[in-house]
Amino acid sequence: MSNPCHIEVILTEKATHVQKPKSDKKKADTTESA
Repeated sequence: MSNPCHIEVILTEKATHVQKPKSDKKKADTTESA
């Protein structure tokens, strides 16, 4: 389950670079889960 999580983190990071709508919250949640 670490693989998909890692991919999501990367995707979220890329999305955050493009625009920070609700990605910030999702990124924090993913980091806490990891």
